[in-house]
Amino acid sequence: MANMPSETQTTDVLLKAVGRQDEQAVRQILANMRQNKTQWSEIRFRKTGDTALHVAARTSSMSIVRMLVEFCHSNEDERTNCETCHRLIEVGNNMGKRCLHEAAQICCVPIVEYLLRQGACVDPLKAADWTPLMLACCKGGLSASDSVRLLLENGANPLLKNKDGWTSLHLATRTGWVDTVRLLLQYNSEIVASPSCNGRTPLHIASLHGHTVVVEELLKAGSPVDPVDSCGLTPLHEAVRGGHIPIICILEQQGANIRKIDAMGLSCLHFAAQTGRSKVIEFLMVEYCMYVDQPSEIDKLTALHCAVRAGQTNCVKTLLSFGAQPDKRDAKGRTAQDFCSGYTSEEIENLLLSRMGSL
Repeated sequence: MANMPSETQTTDVLLKAVGRQDEQAVRQILANMRQNKTQWSEIRFRKTGDTALHVAARTSSMSIVRMLVEFCHSNEDERTNCETCHRLIEVGNNMGKRCLHEAAQICCVPIVEYLLRQGACVDPLKAADWTPLMLACCKGGLSASDSVRLLLENGANPLLKNKDGWTSLHLATRTGWVDTVRLLLQYNSEIVASPSCNGRTPLHIASLHGHTVVVEELLKAGSPVDPVDSCGLTPLHEAVRGGHIPIICILEQQGANIRKIDAMGLSCLHFAAQTGRSKVIEFLMVEYCMYVDQPSEIDKLTALHCAVRAGQTNCVKTLLSFGAQPDKRDAKGRTAQDFCSGYTSEEIENLLLSRMGSL
């Protein structure tokens, strides 16, 4: 009598066959399981808790997904079949991730559509409260917007938030795929102003990542132009930090305050200096005649202090070219020279010494 395969061997055989998309092997294994009256949902990767259906959905194996679901239809009672099928489709792994999460994450439209037709719950939450819609919104391309459309048409709620307070629109604006953004706004325009746990709106995210068309769509949909997050940052501040001059212009023209400061009293000029945006510094100085040595409200730091501390050589050069004074002192009496350290370039030190010598 042949030895029966161990649980580990059975797990390896089925899950590996699904992983390599070997339909013939999967079909034979399922036939054996039906004969032995065992269920594929009982076989999982120990570390992740993934079932064969998770693996099949993740690898876009439509035929194997269908094979696994139809395996449930072995009972003559149709109601029992439907209940069993629904229960197996909703099996989560160790992170609470279901097969619809897997299909949505890779934007496999045929599998998303098939699972929804089989009665998959459209808004299940995995770890960190992520829904399939959120995962689809992290992707770009036609398959992403088609997956998002399918989920929305089947009742997915775009207003749901993950543990950080991000909605699907926050995630879509980070990705920058405008078709997905438009779909979400079309289904629920209230989402446009929804803040995250730290007060960041979709406009903050789109501005930081430089998605100009998305910024325009958000403003058209009624997004507030100057919302403040928990650090006092506005979308315009984020556009400065990202170095996106066209977005700075759009926001300012729509009423954003170019001279607004954050909770630490830092201005747009400070942010540009910190993040190495020398072109933005030049733009702000020329277009808005900003005071180059304007100190922050709390620490009395100038933009030059910030640029030196961050090691931004080009910004130091640009600020000095606009007349920044290296002898200005902060609240602790420190000049820009005092911020030079072991990781500051020798060029920055020489630039400051040269300017100090000419004063």
